[in-house]
Amino acid sequence: MMVKQSFAKIGFFLFAVFFNLDAIAAQCTDVFQANDGINEDLPEDRRLTYDSDDWPDPDDWPDSGAELSGGDYYFKKEELSQGYELSVSPGAAVRIFVDGDVSFGNSSIINTPASSDRRGELLLLVDGKVEFKKGAVFTGVVYSAGEQELKNDVQINGIVAIEDDDGLDQKNKADVNYVPETLDPRLFDQLCEIEQPATLPAFDNFESYSPGSIDGNDGGSNWGGPWTGQDGQVVVDTSDSPLEFVDSEDRRIRSATSLEIAGNGNEVVTRPLDGTFSGDSVFLSMLVRFNGDPTNNDFVGFWVENSGFGASPQFGLKVNEGSGGVNDFFVRLDQTADYATDIEVGETYLLVAQYTKARKITSVTPSSGLTLHVAQAHLPPCLPNAAQRTTS
Repeated sequence: MMVKQSFAKIGFFLFAVFFNLDAIAAQCTDVFQANDGINEDLPEDRRLTYDSDDWPDPDDWPDSGAELSGGDYYFKKEELSQGYELSVSPGAAVRIFVDGDVSFGNSSIINTPASSDRRGELLLLVDGKVEFKKGAVFTGVVYSAGEQELKNDVQINGIVAIEDDDGLDQKNKADVNYVPETLDPRLFDQLCEIEQPATLPAFDNFESYSPGSIDGNDGGSNWGGPWTGQDGQVVVDTSDSPLEFVDSEDRRIRSATSLEIAGNGNEVVTRPLDGTFSGDSVFLSMLVRFNGDPTNNDFVGFWVENSGFGASPQFGLKVNEGSGGVNDFFVRLDQTADYATDIEVGETYLLVAQYTKARKITSVTPSSGLTLHVAQAHLPPCLPNAAQRTTS
């Protein structure tokens, strides 16, 4: 995380949050929320994200007795024979995709070894119907667009999920033995959003620091090391006039200590994160206040940088759009910026930037983007005020 500044005097409280919030894919916990392991008639906002039209040409199902190593497999719609057996390598995670209906013959055994410690994890995703005939046993997660039918004495050890309102048809003594542990995160990459580990968010409000340089301070939470500060920055006591944002429900973000940026310099403050973030959307935010006389191109930019990838995307302050404009907050993915809001000197603003990552989930060209929400005082941010987007 870096801040770059040029000829500005700004007191601001930096509040950084990183989490996954994809507007397209559902949270995995919402898809598989039933406490009995049977998730039926899933509404559109609780379904896995997939498009079978984008899947590669399918292969034949392997011969009975085969063992699959980890990875994705695309098999043809099929009626498998009586006694068909298929296993997953111990500890591996396997996803099987079928475009069309699939039926498992009587007494089939799928991923169900005699000893549970010899079992891998399995997701069967079917864009169609699924049938398990008499006495079949399956261990893992079965997800289907169409109905699932369990004939007499079928045993499912794991979880079922069905989009269709026909749901699950269980015959005599057919049973779903709910096993939450079958929801292995490795099975759901790009299909639903997995809750991120507790290393996020990263946060610092500067209140643990004494006035003076921020260099060497290591307060806040979930960072990978202390702040590094160059000339042009100082921690200041703003308790007489704290930077504060209050939303419409009277929830507050505030700090009685702020980091003041003034003068001219590159990467005036930096701090390492605790690790990488894997997801399709990231939010970062900060409270800012401009004190002084704003002039063209007074600039403070905030970005997350990985070595070798440059100082972009960015968001922050660029007075008068650099020169000749009226708005002062900016976002940019490269050299082209979008702007919002003519700032008022002495007022506090909450900036919320959302980075989204390109991901091809349909035939539509994917895109990456950066949107900026700006809110002043008691006005909560809603629609983006500025945005930049690229396609790939």
